Amino acid sequence: MQMHTNQSSAPKRFWRFNIFWIGWLAILSYLCDKRPQELPEIGLLQFEGADKLVHFIFYFTLSNLLLFGFKMQSAYPVLKKNTYKIVFVFAFVWGGIIELSQKFFFTYRFAEWEDQIANILGVLLAFVFFKTIAEKLIFKYGNQEN
Repeated sequence: MQMHTNQSSAPKRFWRFNIFWIGWLAILSYLCDKRPQELPEIGLLQFEGADKLVHFIFYFTLSNLLLFGFKMQSAYPVLKKNTYKIVFVFAFVWGGIIELSQKFFFTYRFAEWEDQIANILGVLLAFVFFKTIAEKLIFKYGNQEN
């Protein structure tokens, strides 16, 4: 009976920490389908290459939310053990899917390899940030196993 209770609570333990990146991913996906004129204009982002900065920030945020969710959950040890690899592959593939969808389906948007590079740079900086700062704060300076 105890085993059944643990198994049924595993998804709950997973979703509690991973709902944030799923919500962020939904927002990113929604914005990918918007025509440029439908997106809000942000005064600080009115310079050439601002869209690359936006890609960077979006994927930096997504990666940190994924890292947090996978490291905090205890339902699936493989996610915790391979977090950085899984996050990198997921973000790389998702960014690629978005760019390809903008080329073939959302043709009013532009697919650019530079966007994918900005995405990956956001992921990589998120790794540095998470490993050097966030992980230490979250896990109380390394007292919890990564």
